[in-house]
Amino acid sequence: MTDLVLGGDYFELRCPTDGASLVGEGTALMCSACAKRYPISEGVIRLLKDTDPFYEGAYTNQIFYVPRGQSFWSELPLWVIANGYLWNVRKYVPRGSRVAEMGCAAGVDWFGKAYSMIGVDVSHSGLAIAARKYALCLQTADLAAIPDASLDAVISSYFWEHMPAEVKEKLTADIRRALKPGGYVVFLYDVETSNPLITWIRGLIPDLYQKLFIEGDGHLGYEPIDVNEQRFARHGFELILSNPMERTPLQSTSVYKKMKLWGGAPRLVGRLTAFLDWAPVAKPYWAFLRLIDETVGRLFPRSWGRIVITVAKKPSV
Repeated sequence: MTDLVLGGDYFELRCPTDGASLVGEGTALMCSACAKRYPISEGVIRLLKDTDPFYEGAYTNQIFYVPRGQSFWSELPLWVIANGYLWNVRKYVPRGSRVAEMGCAAGVDWFGKAYSMIGVDVSHSGLAIAARKYALCLQTADLAAIPDASLDAVISSYFWEHMPAEVKEKLTADIRRALKPGGYVVFLYDVETSNPLITWIRGLIPDLYQKLFIEGDGHLGYEPIDVNEQRFARHGFELILSNPMERTPLQSTSVYKKMKLWGGAPRLVGRLTAFLDWAPVAKPYWAFLRLIDETVGRLFPRSWGRIVITVAKKPSV
């Protein structure tokens, strides 16, 4: 990590306050202009003054799978894992690229081996785990410390929906600034949906939907798919892929778990689908859901998608 941070013109972090270079000072980095000090703890550069009480320790999930080689069959599980998030990163981002993962939680083992990874998150405990596999970990909510045009890609899974609309505007501009010309965005995120299943339970008890799907998960940035697409276009990105998934009643098990709290018919659905979280069934169900999403699911309206994979490119010129 030290070489990446302090490698002179190779890569140099900048102060989030004034944009000046950060230099090493023992167990911390210090701004060369304002002398502000940023401690390094458990391999994590702490750019935030305070810990976020909502997110600290809330997400420490990891993805451990690492393909044994680069053959199609070895890498095929990447198509299934996390709704195809890893597969799309593999498809659009060349190996060895410098990549920042926003909202990285505890990280993805394969990313750490395939790319020069920068983990970005507000949770120190999650980053402390990610630091064992990523080249650099920053406890921060943005890319202010990243130099201009220094990243080949910015990626994230289930991060974007946590950002309110006004924050998304600032982040989109900052992502474009930090990306090299021709750099990619690969985002997987929840969206505001008109899926009949979600519409049904939302209409039954709106307050419970708000509590469980929005407030409970911190999903303050739910927006329709077209609003997200328009934002990337407005900031000068070329939209390469925008694929809404889970358009059918077949959903991730997290939806069915929440339905058990509704009562009546939704509770029955939640109970009947509880077996999908049983270890011998879970992975086959993920694969089945991916197949549905990429085949018959595409016959359903785009607005019925509950989650979206977006790939966007910063123009080369």
